[in-house]
Amino acid sequence: MEKDLKKVKNNKKIIISIFLLLVLVCGMFFVFKKSVVKNKDVSGASVSGYILEDGAEPGLTEDEIRELLQRQVDESTISFSISSDPIFKGKKAFMVMANPRYNAYDIDYVITVDGKEIIRTAKIAPNQYIEEVELKEALPKGSYIGEALITGYNKETGAEVGKTIVELNITSQ
Repeated sequence: MEKDLKKVKNNKKIIISIFLLLVLVCGMFFVFKKSVVKNKDVSGASVSGYILEDGAEPGLTEDEIRELLQRQVDESTISFSISSDPIFKGKKAFMVMANPRYNAYDIDYVITVDGKEIIRTAKIAPNQYIEEVELKEALPKGSYIGEALITGYNKETGAEVGKTIVELNITSQ
């Protein structure tokens, strides 16, 4: 009978040990599984997608996606280039006023000194520039602080899309 009692105790120990081992293995499995799922989300490996714009469809190449993103960036900014220290000689202004090739908009420039307009350009398309322009009237010799108002326009509609003002250090000779 003692043998039977020892056998039952041993069986209980074995069953309890197997049960605890099973619980431990299951617990480790769930912790590991949850960790793997979280890591996928964090690294972005389990997430994929693309930007839909104007009816874009799945299956875009990386270059097509880059082009769509670049178009969005280009359309969100107005780019320009202007000489900040122009030189005026009589009624001639020697200064670069450019519309960079990567700009999405037509632009124009209005230059004022002491609130008086001295230069107004026509709309300049992207990849065009002006190097020399005639003043409405000559400035007396000296140094002046002027302002350039740069306005961007939608190329198709001509509607104004934005404007900015830049300070200029003008030298009249």
